[in-house]
Amino acid sequence: MTEGTEGTEGTLPSPPPTDRTGGPELSADPPDGAPSPPPIDDPYLLRPPPPPVSERGLANAGMALGVVLLLSWAGALGLGYWAWAHRQRPDPADEPAVTAVASPSPLPAAPTPRAPRAPDAEPFAPKYTKVHREGGVTVVDVGLTAPSLAAELAKQRAEAAAARETLLVMTTANGCDPCRGVDHSLADPRLQTALAGVRLVRLDIEVFHDDLDALKMRHEGIPGFFLLAPDLTPRDGVTGAEWDDDIPVNIAPVLGPFVRGKYTRRREPWRAVPASGIAL
Repeated sequence: MTEGTEGTEGTLPSPPPTDRTGGPELSADPPDGAPSPPPIDDPYLLRPPPPPVSERGLANAGMALGVVLLLSWAGALGLGYWAWAHRQRPDPADEPAVTAVASPSPLPAAPTPRAPRAPDAEPFAPKYTKVHREGGVTVVDVGLTAPSLAAELAKQRAEAAAARETLLVMTTANGCDPCRGVDHSLADPRLQTALAGVRLVRLDIEVFHDDLDALKMRHEGIPGFFLLAPDLTPRDGVTGAEWDDDIPVNIAPVLGPFVRGKYTRRREPWRAVPASGIAL
């Protein structure tokens, strides 16, 4: 019956075409017999649309804008700090003048005291007075245990007179090279002749410093040689400055005439020390 019915009634008309939204499809062509639309003359409507902006381009633009803003803020902060610093800096013209105060003059340096003998330095003088013969010369080294220099010199003068010797005092010290030059020359025949019949009394100026001052016996230059007056003070004296090298050929021509009172032509004249202790 179904087939018979379809054949009797015929086919139904097809529905009109629809677009994607479900409505009837619109044709871009005008219907037959309808007038065509006027042409579009607007250039802005005829311009092709701009290309789409990618996401990466937007990100780069944002970063560039951020950098520009950051630099602008940094410049503004720097300018503000510069203005604040210059406003806080005082004007040199407003500062009070400072008057320079002269520093006090330094005090004069104290005089350098006499250098003491080192504790481990051995004095030239022996512990006890020693007497020995050096050829025809009697040599006496006054010791540390002598009660006083004046008493020892008085004793040596008495012994020299008893032996018919001339008393000659020599000032010396440990570490005195010119003094050692004289000591080593005593055995030379020229010194033996020059000092024949002499009692040579050697005194350590470091040990008997005060005693020499009391006897007015100069000891600035050593070796020194003195002939004594009756009161044990020197009546004449010379030093090793009267010759050059400390060798017998230079020493003998000075000490030989000196002990006999005949040494007149001198490099340095004899200067006695007055009672005040000041050299004339």
